[in-house]
Amino acid sequence: MKKQYLSILIILCLLLSMLAGCKKPNAESGALADPQQVVSSSAEQPTDDPITDVLSETPLAVQDLTAEAVYTEEFPLQPPDEEFIRGQMDFSVELFRQIAQKTPCKNTLIAPFSVSMALAMTANGAEGKTLEEMQKVLGGHAIDTLNAYYLNWRMALQGGEKTKLHIADSIWIRDLQGFEAKDAFLADNAKYYDAQVFKAPFNSIGEKAINEWVEEKTDGMIPQLIEELRPETMMILINALSFDAQWSDPYSEHQVRDGIFHSIDGKEQKAQMMGSTEYSYLEGEGAIGFTRNYLGGRYAFGALLPTETSLEEYVATLDGETLLQILKNQQGTQVRAQLPKFSSEFGVSMNEALKAMGMPSAFEGGFGKMSNEDLFIGNVLHKTVIEVHEDGTRAAAATAVEMDKAAAPMEEPKVVTLDRPFLYFIFDRETNLPIFLGSLTSLQ
Repeated sequence: MKKQYLSILIILCLLLSMLAGCKKPNAESGALADPQQVVSSSAEQPTDDPITDVLSETPLAVQDLTAEAVYTEEFPLQPPDEEFIRGQMDFSVELFRQIAQKTPCKNTLIAPFSVSMALAMTANGAEGKTLEEMQKVLGGHAIDTLNAYYLNWRMALQGGEKTKLHIADSIWIRDLQGFEAKDAFLADNAKYYDAQVFKAPFNSIGEKAINEWVEEKTDGMIPQLIEELRPETMMILINALSFDAQWSDPYSEHQVRDGIFHSIDGKEQKAQMMGSTEYSYLEGEGAIGFTRNYLGGRYAFGALLPTETSLEEYVATLDGETLLQILKNQQGTQVRAQLPKFSSEFGVSMNEALKAMGMPSAFEGGFGKMSNEDLFIGNVLHKTVIEVHEDGTRAAAATAVEMDKAAAPMEEPKVVTLDRPFLYFIFDRETNLPIFLGSLTSLQ
């Protein structure tokens, strides 16, 4: 009887051992593992798939690095004075002249403030001859002084309660291993220009992020500043402006009448002319005009009408000092003014204009204080929009300074001209074995 019990016990032990063998042992602990857990953990293991590896290394998000730009809280007091004003007016008028000469017979509109702010941000990364030229073009001040001027001017401009003038600056850095912007450069731009700092992939994701930022900062008036990010562009510095103001004395319905506007090509165009009586008359050699205030009095609209020459000829002879004196010598004389309702959009690359104004070196290099790479200005892109109507004016501008890295020098190409009999084949890349092989000895 005992032998029978012993035999049954041995058989049961053998069955239990066989069942235990069906369980997969855990490699780390030796314990029995749940088959579902084994499948799950193996799916998370890295693979040798090169496509997966490339995708995992491709940056797909924009990083906000603004908080990492550290600077002192001491802000120099340097409100705009006569010297600064003259320098900025010279820059504004000369830039307009250069652009107008290159875009004849077109509606030209620039925002000199936006351009000068973007260039001043860029100049914080310049050195040597490049810095000297940029400082001269921007009014002749050292970059530290210019920073202080712009800081105080920007804060004063945004202090109005009756009108909306929004100023925004940003720096976009290509998310590329080994490329870094220098801390001091970012800190100066954060301190003086309140510049946000972003690291982004310079692909469709980066383009979308930059354009969305510009659209937001221009109150939706400029939905697209960057059309395509070029492979050589490593950094972009952007200034964006939006202006929205009501007239201090809006036009009433009966002040808006049908009229005629004579275009530059001599054609007559139907227009909605807004009539008013103003008390600020402008007069200079070869031109007359008026100014009209926006609500709050900080901002005004001004116009000059050439009386002796064409507009193109008048602009060609205009300089900063002339315009400054015309505005300084406004007369409190009654003016019966007529202003057409209009809207205008304008976009231009300012490279050639800025070179002609005296800063060609910036388009060759000289930005050692900006990053660990030798960069140069590849493009200064500027876009503007304006709407002038019965109630007031809306306007926006954006300026992008694209900083490029020089491409590797190209080797001299080889030359192969198949103008005599030749051998040809279609082959398998994997084995290099020809699938088709032939020769061409005649085209007849």
